[in-house]
Amino acid sequence: MEKNIVYALSTCSHCKATKKMLSKCDVEYKSIDVDELFGEERQAILADIRELNPKCSFPTIKINDMVIVGYNEKKIRETLGMKKDKDIICPCEYRGLDLKKFGACFCCTSSAKPTQQVQCPVNAYNFLNLLLIQI
Repeated sequence: MEKNIVYALSTCSHCKATKKMLSKCDVEYKSIDVDELFGEERQAILADIRELNPKCSFPTIKINDMVIVGYNEKKIRETLGMKKDKDIICPCEYRGLDLKKFGACFCCTSSAKPTQQVQCPVNAYNFLNLLLIQI
């Protein structure tokens, strides 16, 4: 059985970022793009994913016996025993604009200064208020 598995969708930007990060860090892993599977093979993999992540969201990452749901580079690095976060990759489309305006991206995986501890400037409540203001 594979030690590290990424259950992904071929069109998912967070899945792609996860695979890119693991490859960049020279981590051996098996990638399974669920949307490219068919029939019984797909159903079997989805059953495996539901055991690890009942919501069956992507990416679902299995590292040793730990499960990480979603792209969370810090958690992935910690699980792999990597301590440095100097090359955090943010998959967000608006990363550049967020860095310029807030000093951090919305998902808080990247900051203007890599060593800086950045508190995410936009929480869910503020984000909803921003949306309502624009309507």
